[in-house]
Amino acid sequence: MYDLANNNGVLVLGTSRDKICGPSLYDCLSYEVNNGRSTYFWLDNWLGTGRLLNETGESGVWYLGIPRSATISDVVCESGWKIRARGQRRFPEVYEKLNARQVLNHDSGEDIVLWRAGPDEFKASFSSVKTWNYLRDKRAEVAWRRLVWFSQAVPRHAFMAGFVFRDRLSTGDRTKSWGIEQYYMLCGKKNETTDHMFFACPYSFNVWMNTAGRLLGSAIMPDWTDTVASLMLPCSYRHDHHKSVNEVREEKRKMKALGYWLMVVGSLRLASVWFGFFNIWALRLAVFSQTTMSEVHGRTFGVWTLLTCTLCFLCAFNPENKPLYLATFLSFIYALGHFLTEYLFYHTMTVANLSTVAFFAGTSIVWMLWEWSSLEQPHSKLS
Repeated sequence: MYDLANNNGVLVLGTSRDKICGPSLYDCLSYEVNNGRSTYFWLDNWLGTGRLLNETGESGVWYLGIPRSATISDVVCESGWKIRARGQRRFPEVYEKLNARQVLNHDSGEDIVLWRAGPDEFKASFSSVKTWNYLRDKRAEVAWRRLVWFSQAVPRHAFMAGFVFRDRLSTGDRTKSWGIEQYYMLCGKKNETTDHMFFACPYSFNVWMNTAGRLLGSAIMPDWTDTVASLMLPCSYRHDHHKSVNEVREEKRKMKALGYWLMVVGSLRLASVWFGFFNIWALRLAVFSQTTMSEVHGRTFGVWTLLTCTLCFLCAFNPENKPLYLATFLSFIYALGHFLTEYLFYHTMTVANLSTVAFFAGTSIVWMLWEWSSLEQPHSKLS
């Protein structure tokens, strides 16, 4: 037998409401009772403490004398609640809740269904996102999620790809633990694995090369781990530049080393800033030992050096930024040109003074020129 219930204009067909909605879904529902005609006494969470049927069990239906399918309006009369008094000794808490509840008015408006919007918040509007976030089992995001679930993904492909990433396919190495011997049908290898089935098998690898070779380049490898690692890299990192994963990692390591060098140079420039503002004699001794310097000259030198110091630190943490990389590179060019001019034409520096600044500026220029080609790929920040 089926019954047809109308709840705020929504028709629900089923044997009973508790068979339609599971216990987890009922946690997301609450009710604002007005006339009580569309809210079930036993099956709905109208008291805010859960369903009464869960508190009393099926025996509560008999003790209270209220049918299982009764609505709240069926249980209320002008004098109060129409329930048996003998159930009070068996379920005193339920009777206390009912007595504490104000008896509803049949002339009130319709009952309102409230949906959970947070741990302790209910609203009249339904949000599928908030309901799903409350019901679902939350776990840490996996690194390969964007390779499987994206806006253009074919659902059945994404479903199978998720099985592959989690190694849940019924391959030979898994069926062996079930007592089933399974060979790979394309090459006859015993105890097939996911890696062998898609990549390591010569036949599968040729198919893979012909279909995905144009996307990943000629450096594609017959290995599941390396292929996934290359797919997770940004587009400009991938094998369409004919670079292996190891080559990309080596370039990133070299760029990170350059970042550390720029931090060292920036720290030394900070010392020059200090000298320019607070110790003009030390600045003259270390850099311009063949001339006199005023405090204005020292402060000007300090401000200019502070700017170049800032460029060094910014570039060290953002080596993928081409304009910033170029500005830092040019700052070393200008600095080296300035000191060479002071030494060759104005004779304000000695060879010892020039050699110190030329070492750091020259090394930085050569190193940044050497790594210039690596700017074709974005690099991660220093960590």
